[in-house]
Amino acid sequence: MVVAAFTGSVVDALEGLFFLLAGIGVRERSRVAAIVAFSADFLSASVLQRDTRHGFGIVQIVCSALLFANILGNWLSARWEKDVDHIIVPLRLNQTITDKFTDQLPTILWPKVRHVFYVLAGAEITLLLFLLVGPRT
Repeated sequence: MVVAAFTGSVVDALEGLFFLLAGIGVRERSRVAAIVAFSADFLSASVLQRDTRHGFGIVQIVCSALLFANILGNWLSARWEKDVDHIIVPLRLNQTITDKFTDQLPTILWPKVRHVFYVLAGAEITLLLFLLVGPRT
């Protein structure tokens, strides 16, 4: 995202922002964010496969599997919340700068930026579907 911003590629910067916000949403156990991130990744690989025949390599398959595991993990954790009486939720750390960045920042940001994520997600999925079913350039 930073490199795209310096090179002037607005579309790439927005896509980087989309995946950053998707990661924050997944960290905050948003099932929508997990599903949209997996869908965008899979559609992107499908478009790449259609246009260049190089979309589904081993790295892409591993990344898609990890994004699908995020969906499963979020789905299971949503079910666990109903049985809170016997589950001990780990505390979020905030002693180092890394702890604050990975444990505290998503909690603060997600309620404020989730609507921006939903707009970016709609644009990303719509664009990828258009590229997938639209005419080749």
